[in-house]
Amino acid sequence: MRGFAKTALSFSLFLALTASQAQAASGFCINKVSDLRLDPTIMGEGFTVEYMDDGAGQISCVDCADSRVISVFLGTNDDREQGLRDGSITAATLTALCLKTGPNCSARTFAEGPSVGYMLDNKFSDKVQRRYALYNGGKVLTVRATAPLADRDRISANAETVFQALLPMLHCGA
Repeated sequence: MRGFAKTALSFSLFLALTASQAQAASGFCINKVSDLRLDPTIMGEGFTVEYMDDGAGQISCVDCADSRVISVFLGTNDDREQGLRDGSITAATLTALCLKTGPNCSARTFAEGPSVGYMLDNKFSDKVQRRYALYNGGKVLTVRATAPLADRDRISANAETVFQALLPMLHCGA
């Protein structure tokens, strides 16, 4: 009986590990942005979360003079995942593409658990934007933060905090 119990336990552990690896390889643990626990207090007093009809979530303060906004989207892969994984899309590639839209742009790529992604900072007119795109198994999570130029440091820090807070909710414990 003792040998059977060890075999059964080993088999159970194998199935659990296989299932978690399959989940990680097939995308994120969530199916919609409203499954995430977006925290508006990251942005400050008066900010709220609104879930849009298109499935996006937005952190903003409609009654404030402060016009910082963070939007979170979940969609399907735009073919960048494979390029990020195989190295054919790099920070230099992304920066060059972004520079075509304006002179103030920079990008970096990263791996986070089973996911790959990039972070892009750019300026357009009198606004700044920081965007994170995270790819896994055909899905892409985008966090886009926009603010007036004077709030560049604050919105960049807010975007980083929101993005880092979402990561544990995405990877099924991977």
